[in-house]
Amino acid sequence: MLICLVGPPQAGKNSLADHLVAQHGYERVHLGSSSPHLEPGSYASSSDFLDHATRTWRRNYVTTDLISKAKLVEFAKRPFVAIVAVDAPLGTRFKRAVAAARARGDMEPSLEDFVARDDLLYHGTLPSPAAPNDALARLDLAESDEQPATPSKAARLTPSSDAPPSPSPSPARQLTPIPFPELLRNHPRSSATITNGSSATSDCTHPAAVDDTTLAAILPLAHLTLPNPYPSLAPFLSSFSLPILSELLRPSWDTYFMLLASLASLRSNCMKRRVGAVLVREKRVVSTGYNGTPRGVRNCGEGGCGRCNSHGDGWGDDPEPSRGEGDVFSNGDNGGGGERRPAAANGARNLSRIGEALDECLCLHAEENALLEAGRQRVSGGGTEGAVLYCNTCPCLRCTVKIVQCGVKEVIYSLSYSMDAASRRVMEEAGVVLRQIPQPAFPR
Repeated sequence: MLICLVGPPQAGKNSLADHLVAQHGYERVHLGSSSPHLEPGSYASSSDFLDHATRTWRRNYVTTDLISKAKLVEFAKRPFVAIVAVDAPLGTRFKRAVAAARARGDMEPSLEDFVARDDLLYHGTLPSPAAPNDALARLDLAESDEQPATPSKAARLTPSSDAPPSPSPSPARQLTPIPFPELLRNHPRSSATITNGSSATSDCTHPAAVDDTTLAAILPLAHLTLPNPYPSLAPFLSSFSLPILSELLRPSWDTYFMLLASLASLRSNCMKRRVGAVLVREKRVVSTGYNGTPRGVRNCGEGGCGRCNSHGDGWGDDPEPSRGEGDVFSNGDNGGGGERRPAAANGARNLSRIGEALDECLCLHAEENALLEAGRQRVSGGGTEGAVLYCNTCPCLRCTVKIVQCGVKEVIYSLSYSMDAASRRVMEEAGVVLRQIPQPAFPR
């Protein structure tokens, strides 16, 4: 594995690199050496090292010398490269800088200078507020003088209507910051001259390329971010785990399929919650599903399901829903077989809560859609017999009986629902394994 450590000064990058060398046998790599006689572990360019690391990818390396977004993106294409960000609170890093200066016998930095330097490292040199860009000034003035009014009902557009395309971000909001000169010392295109957010003619073909050395551009690339607010190294170093980092680089099967289920949930526009499901057989995806109204029916987010939209039309024009006795069930068991009480006397709507009034819901659940999609494949010899169902939320009782009936052998979920115990009882009786795993984070 090749670990690229990034982060601000005094965060702990070098301490972590030394720990990897001393405790895990990693080789420390230094890049950008101009010496004609390179020492072991030193390379004249990052490209030379990338070629070497690719040829020797079974060996372990660590470096803190990659400070370009473009280079980090190039390195991250290799499956053995991990980017780890190390960060710490500004005040903590300032105290460390003061202590380090005292230990060296140097002049201690002032807090003001340290903050200014930190801003430069994170964001580059921003345009002076005394001479703002004209377009930006006009935009700020327009935003401060006028607030957009709520459109009338006749003028409102739904997601399915012929709405105009969304506007692009204002060019005035995309001013290119000037990178901190210290970070550009070895940058191949550092001779560009930038004035008031624009670039003068120089040997830099792409002026925007020079701002990719700011920490604001680099830190989001990290596979893993390690906070280091600790007064000593021991708790910081113990918080780092190579197995966790390996899992982020190449997720396990459970994590992989659960991420697919979470990704499928992003297609849902159900007004109650987003749920996604993936049906897997022999580690192959059979089908996916997410909750929403049936084919041909108006989407839930456009008012297609009255139960899920019992809170109103989204514009606040309807009367407030009843929050009294009109929206609870008589037996208090999350809606399982209870009768819904009449609406409030003033005619306000009942507000359906989680697990209630499911018999009034038009939305198909994610698990149901996954099973229905698999049912189509059964005609051609596929199907769900012996399959595993990944769902980011525990199936409700309504979906559980269908899961059991279709012959699914195992259900794996992350998030709890209001009727987990009832679903578990049915699955245990039918011999279906129900297993919960932590919700994995999407890789960056």
